[in-house]
Amino acid sequence: MIDIATCDFKGNAVSRGNLKFELYKLEWRWWWDQYNDELANYASDEYHKPIMTEMISSKSGHAKVKVNIKENEYGRYLIKVTDLDGGHSSTAITYFDWSNWMERGGGEDNKIISNMLQFTTDKTAYKTGDEAVVTIPSPDKGRALVTIESGRKVLEAHWLETEKGSTLFKFKVKPEMAPNVYVHVSLMQPHTRKNDLPIRLYGVVAINIDDPETHLKPTITMPSVLVPEQNVTITVGEENSKEMAFTLAVVDEGLLDITRFKTPNPWNTFYSKEALGVKTWDVYDNVIGAFGADLERILSIGGDGSEAGDDGAKANRFKPMVRFFGPFHLNKGEKKDVKFKLPMYVGSVRTMLIAGYKGAYGHAEKTTPVKAPLMVLGTLPRVLSVTEEVKLPVSIFGGDKNVGSTTVKVEVNGLLQPVGGASKTVNVGKDDEKLVVFDLKVKNQTGIAKVKITASGGGHTSVYEIELDVRNPNPYQSTIKDFWVDAGKTESGNANPVGLAGTNTGMLELSTIPPINLEERLHYLITYPHGCIEQTTSGAFAQLYLTDIMDLSAERKTEVENNIKHGINEIRKFQISNGAMAYWQGMNEANDWGSSYAGHFLILAEKKGYTLPAGLKKNLLNYQKTAAMSYEFAKNKNFNNDVMQAYRLYVLALANQPAMSAMNRLREFYSLSDQARWLLAASYAQIGQTDEAEKLIAKAATTIPYYSVNYYTYGSSDRDESIILQTLCLMNKKQQAFTQLKKVSDFLSSKNWLSTQTTAFGLVAVSEFIKKFGGSSAMQATVKVNGKEVEIKGNSAITQIPISFKNATTINYSIENNGKGMLYARLINRGKPPIGEEVEGNENIIASAMYKDMSGNVIDPTEMQQGTNFMLTVTVKNLGLMGELKNLALINYIPSGWEIHNAKMDDNEAALKNSGYTYQDIRDDRVNTYFDLYTNETKTFNLLLNASYAGKYYLPAINVEAMYDKSVFARTKGQWIKVVKQKDDKVANK
Repeated sequence: MIDIATCDFKGNAVSRGNLKFELYKLEWRWWWDQYNDELANYASDEYHKPIMTEMISSKSGHAKVKVNIKENEYGRYLIKVTDLDGGHSSTAITYFDWSNWMERGGGEDNKIISNMLQFTTDKTAYKTGDEAVVTIPSPDKGRALVTIESGRKVLEAHWLETEKGSTLFKFKVKPEMAPNVYVHVSLMQPHTRKNDLPIRLYGVVAINIDDPETHLKPTITMPSVLVPEQNVTITVGEENSKEMAFTLAVVDEGLLDITRFKTPNPWNTFYSKEALGVKTWDVYDNVIGAFGADLERILSIGGDGSEAGDDGAKANRFKPMVRFFGPFHLNKGEKKDVKFKLPMYVGSVRTMLIAGYKGAYGHAEKTTPVKAPLMVLGTLPRVLSVTEEVKLPVSIFGGDKNVGSTTVKVEVNGLLQPVGGASKTVNVGKDDEKLVVFDLKVKNQTGIAKVKITASGGGHTSVYEIELDVRNPNPYQSTIKDFWVDAGKTESGNANPVGLAGTNTGMLELSTIPPINLEERLHYLITYPHGCIEQTTSGAFAQLYLTDIMDLSAERKTEVENNIKHGINEIRKFQISNGAMAYWQGMNEANDWGSSYAGHFLILAEKKGYTLPAGLKKNLLNYQKTAAMSYEFAKNKNFNNDVMQAYRLYVLALANQPAMSAMNRLREFYSLSDQARWLLAASYAQIGQTDEAEKLIAKAATTIPYYSVNYYTYGSSDRDESIILQTLCLMNKKQQAFTQLKKVSDFLSSKNWLSTQTTAFGLVAVSEFIKKFGGSSAMQATVKVNGKEVEIKGNSAITQIPISFKNATTINYSIENNGKGMLYARLINRGKPPIGEEVEGNENIIASAMYKDMSGNVIDPTEMQQGTNFMLTVTVKNLGLMGELKNLALINYIPSGWEIHNAKMDDNEAALKNSGYTYQDIRDDRVNTYFDLYTNETKTFNLLLNASYAGKYYLPAINVEAMYDKSVFARTKGQWIKVVKQKDDKVANK
């Protein structure tokens, strides 16, 4: 039935008589043209064959015409309707076709696909044992090769004599065909044919095979409602009493909802659709007389369908409701009881079961609410600072019973102290909610605070526990005492803790080489608060050779190993698409020095036995080789790009992939810097060309003129002295290396500030010296700390004895040198000073902070109502005394009672109108912003905050510092602030 509409010039429906309906078939005269590009082009001409003519009329703008196309007349048709009175006509072209014939339109673009055979199966999915029926459109007296193919091989092959119109092919579905097979048909027509299709056509259809024997149907039987802190029994079985193994997980439904986690279905994974693993080709295009040009292949094969249908020592602040059980084994007809005690949790849990046995798989799930007649919930900030005061609101919920008088009690550990009582009483009715508030004071000690809230009433008890960190936001301070112990002598003394209890530690460090302040420098690298590629690498690099140069306890070895593994995994996150490393995670610009530095560490870590993530080193070295070969000398000497190229070449040589042509080209550079000479010499020495290395260092100075920072290599003159030491060690120049060692140990053992780059290179260079040449003598000593004796015997050049002040305010120590050489000793005490003692100051930059309400009015932060939204504005200015400043870090610690609103989470960061920055790290209790400042430039950074928790809190100082230059900093003074209840708050303190 064909619908026809008639209307006037305004588009309004009108009735028309004397309409002529005409139907024509469009037929082709076709041929294939071949042009110079050897590709086939379809050319055609057409003529109109009259099929039907009929006079019709329309009523109220509508008319219908019934047409009947014979079976053999499939094809393209022209429809024409003419208004004989008005002279207007309209035409349309359409296709009439069999339902199981090919799509003559060729897809969305209405292109005729030259050699695609469209055939069908009676179903898209079958079970084993079924009979599959394939309908193949075909000419008379043709031949068809039908193959049934899997992801691995051809399972069956059949030759068919085709019949006019269509040919049926049937086959039995077998278990080995699961999870899917491909039916591939190659159809050959006689040369003398009556259609316009190529002599050879082919196509492929995927069908899914489901073997019922591969399915398990596990069952879960458990209570419909769970009660917190009560025993739970989950009974597991199999619906058809089959044997199976299974695991069970009970997880907070809210956690699963965050990521839209679905219970895994192992059957879908193990029996996912397999890609067609059989390659098919023929020589049809080369057969003379059949066709002379190349036809484009049109074949859509399968693929793994696993992606189809996808929807897309710190306090354990929030303990998730997660329990995992198994694996267990069930025999035929057996059931298994899994029992556990539900923790204090209110909400809903999902029980997830995964089962499998001998190629059969299944899963099951059940969601269960968790509630009780009496429930309690307490709320505290994410972190607290020492000596703060905080209000603890406790909500008590009544269930479907009238609980009545309920006692709420708060218990704390040694870091907190209740103020004004630790117990209160309220009356809780059915479906009721009550609020009580307790006052807590934080003691002057850091650690993990624990709070236990217990509500008891009506024969019911509910418990809620909270853990949170108690911090001291001040930086660590250290006192260092250096001395030495001659052979056969004994030195003794005492030490007092530095800083607040819980933050103070001590270390007694002995060495047979000039002291390098190992403990202090390592602590600085490991605890450094920032995390660019250079700093992340430095922290891990400096620990790589610790086990080679000193005796470590089993615990310390494990800690070092974990730190190195963590560093490797973090470095992977900096890699960008071309293989290079970005300076910050998430950036897409290559950082040349950071790439070489990370590569240097990764190669040595791999040689030490650490496993690198797949592709990490390969992609990085590919970038290094490309960069090395495309290197150009820079006219700007301050850029130090010859040093960058030399370091890149050294890393490639270290990886046994030297770029010889680039090395030779750099060697001939007429104004090669001393730093580049030493690094290039190390490259030649690494590949065994010591003569070339000797020539290079013969013209290189061993003393680098002083400079404090280079913004392109993050180095200093001290860092470069370490590079010289590494090269001398590599070239086996022991005497010169020992002289250089003294220079490196001097700056490491000094009290001077060192950047992470200089510190790490210094420690690595000293480690390589010790590995290569050893200490001056074996260490033999007896050390006593508060009466506890430690015997030191061995070849380690450095030994550390930890000192604990946990149960003592003063410790006594003695060191008896039983060896033949001098022992260098260093006593290090470290701790954080009380808050409020930081000193305001600045050098080369200035920083100021201002607080505004959401209307832009300046406000006083010392007292704010709970729930107030406001903005912190920090302004930093370059005073212009040192030119452009790079790699500045703005550190904003936030008071415990305030919450940070991360504008990035709601795509509203533009509203803050921040100045440009390189990178920003937003955490629970602080925001670190990294940026550069041109000469005399001023930048402003805004942060949205909320006064969330009532109490008295400390607002830490705002600190701005240059990460590689200690002479650039600005620091404000901290202050105490309050968050008070809103005046219209109807909930009274109880």
